Amino acid sequence: MIRGGFLSPEDRADLIDLARDGSSAHRLGRRANALLLLDEGWSCEQVAKALFLDDDTIRGWYRLYQKDGILGLAWHGPPGLSCQINVEQQEKLRAWVLSESPRTTR
Repeated sequence: MIRGGFLSPEDRADLIDLARDGSSAHRLGRRANALLLLDEGWSCEQVAKALFLDDDTIRGWYRLYQKDGILGLAWHGPPGLSCQINVEQQEKLRAWVLSESPRTTR
């Protein structure tokens, strides 16, 4: 079980701001809420139930926070597949698409 009180006062204040900030990404705000509940002494299972998530997800977010702090909460997974064509090929493809594709569906 994760014991409460692991957040520094500064991190706690930052997480509360993130949780209350309507313009922050929903995903980041949700992760902030989860960590704040863990810090209050809730178990991973209780937090998961309250947020309608799996308890392994909550543990993963806690590990991200422990490893990289608040910046770790913004991590969204590995990047997608890198582009398989070079810049010159991209430019040629773009030119071809713009010259060949209709500008309207009518």
